[in-house]
Amino acid sequence: MTIPTSLEGRLQTFQADFPPREITVAERPWRYVVAGPREGPPILLLGGVLGRAEFAFEQIGLLARECFVLASDYPAVDSLGELTSGLLALLHCEGVRCAHVVGGSFGGFMAQALLARAPERVASLVLSHTGAPDGRRHRVGWVDLIPGPMLRGLLRVRLGRTLRAADPFWRDLFERVISSLSRADIASRVRLQAEFGALPVAPPSWAGPVLLLAAADDPLLGSAAQATLAARFPGAERHTFAGTGHAAALLQPEAYANAVLTFVRRQATV
Repeated sequence: MTIPTSLEGRLQTFQADFPPREITVAERPWRYVVAGPREGPPILLLGGVLGRAEFAFEQIGLLARECFVLASDYPAVDSLGELTSGLLALLHCEGVRCAHVVGGSFGGFMAQALLARAPERVASLVLSHTGAPDGRRHRVGWVDLIPGPMLRGLLRVRLGRTLRAADPFWRDLFERVISSLSRADIASRVRLQAEFGALPVAPPSWAGPVLLLAAADDPLLGSAAQATLAARFPGAERHTFAGTGHAAALLQPEAYANAVLTFVRRQATV
């Protein structure tokens, strides 16, 4: 079998090899993909605010060499309770009792919300380029006043700068995905992030293994935000990428996947 060398070719192969599955949770469809050997360590991969599993196709493929990977789209849910209920339903549907939860950026917020809801379902936690709650309620009523195209524009400006050093393919895929998002999708992400921010700041009582992935030059998460997250998980292992900004998984995919896999392998030997 010939392996495509271009990123577009690899995306098309991924789409053909791993067609999305769908379940219904509380009358809402949830689309997700599974990849890798079922006997491998299970990973629940929670991506960024775009909320489309296929944007992580490279990481899914790399992690699936050893692990059983589940990666979900984010439907336009109304609350963290609904979001975490959906994720738990995915795990149940695929027969996964306990997973290594890997959350990047916005997905790191969702990973921490899942940990707060169901710590017994989390074997270990990898938080990548993400932050901690601040315990404050943030006003989000403004999101109802802004037209959909303007919401997409705001998201495009905020996230687009994180891809400046990436291959043009990623900027094109980003544009395709962001253009597909509905107003409800974006408003849901805003509300979820605000609800996450209001969670308790105190470190979770859960004492499982944690890996924090970050970059010193992350334009979205400075040193103070990274320190706050580290304080929330004082026993965590830490790995810092150099020169990758907010996009280590795209700019250094092999190194990123290796950091995750090395951590997950180590849990199997404990």
